[in-house]
Order: sequence, then structure tokens, then C-alpha cells
Amino acid sequence: MTSSSAILTVTTPPSITQQPSDGTVTTDSTVTYTLAATGTRPLTYQWYKNDSILIASAIDSVYTINIVSTSDAGKYKCVVSNICGDVT
Repeated sequence: MTSSSAILTVTTPPSITQQPSDGTVTTDSTVTYTLAATGTRPLTYQWYKNDSILIASAIDSVYTINIVSTSDAGKYKCVVSNICGDVT
């Protein structure tokens, strides 16, 4: 009798474990948004402003605006993705 084996890989969808905090800052200051996420690696991150404006350079769990201006005011969100899907 010949035996064979199979490999079972279990993946976990992304889950945000720490949301970024709201904040109020003055112009010309610095603001940093940070989130923490778990799930099967690799995790990818993409930040958006006002739900639809893609911030092309913001692809990490931390997003910093170094010199805040009035045009930076708005709602920021991050979509975390992996092989199983995404979460906002």
C-alpha cells in the first residue's frame, strides 16, 4: 500500500487591533496616524482621505503628515489587506 500526505495551510483574514486616533493639530505641525493589524502575512496597507482620495505614498501602518496645512483637514482611513480579503 502506498501512502501520501497533504499539506493544510490555514490563513487568517486581516483584523485591525488598534484604530488610529482622532486629533486636532495646528498648521505647520506634524500629525501621525498609527494602526495595528493582525492576520496572515504579508499585510498591505493603503491610506485614503475623505473615503475616496488615494494617498499613493501611504502604504504602511503609520501615516505621517509632516507639515500640516488647512487642506489636510478631513477624514482618514486605512484599508488593510491580505490573501483572505481586506478590512477598513
